[in-house]
Amino acid sequence: TKPDSSESFNVSLYSDDDLGNDAYSGRSSTVLGSGLGPKKTVNGAISAAYGGDTIYIAAGTYDDEPGNTVDFTTKNMDVEVYGGWALIEN
Repeated sequence: TKPDSSESFNVSLYSDDDLGNDAYSGRSSTVLGSGLGPKKTVNGAISAAYGGDTIYIAAGTYDDEPGNTVDFTTKNMDVEVYGGWALIEN
């Protein structure tokens, strides 16, 4: 299901095995409250993505994926995925 017209496209989504929760929107690399924060699983981020979105996967081990498999075939869309990003705090 595509988002309604009030949703923005070409957004950045984040997945973080340590900080994430698949109930979060995925639209923030840090937990901000009110449902804003990174997805916990890669599949959670992929499920939330639409064509034109970019997914950033934090460095780490994602051993919670079902069967330890990431499913990139669930949607027919153009999504960029980058792995190994690290949040640098000053």
